[in-house]
Amino acid sequence: MTTSLPSEDTLWTVKDLARLLKASPSWVYKNAERGTIPCVHIGVLLRFDPAAIRAWLASKSAGNALTESANQSVEVVSAKQNPEKG
Repeated sequence: MTTSLPSEDTLWTVKDLARLLKASPSWVYKNAERGTIPCVHIGVLLRFDPAAIRAWLASKSAGNALTESANQSVEVVSAKQNPEKG
């Protein structure tokens, strides 16, 4: 059984996004309510704009690369500073 991606022409449901991200629906709900994932509230329903989700995913990928580079730089600076103090 193959799982098709949700249509780009309609708003996605929690289940659609969970399937796309390979995450649980509860994870999607939690992160949408926290404001981590861009979502649209329609009454009590949560829906997701495909273009906004794709942009969010792209920003997460770029952000992770920048964070890893920054962390490496901090570690190098810390290693240089420790011998001077001690």
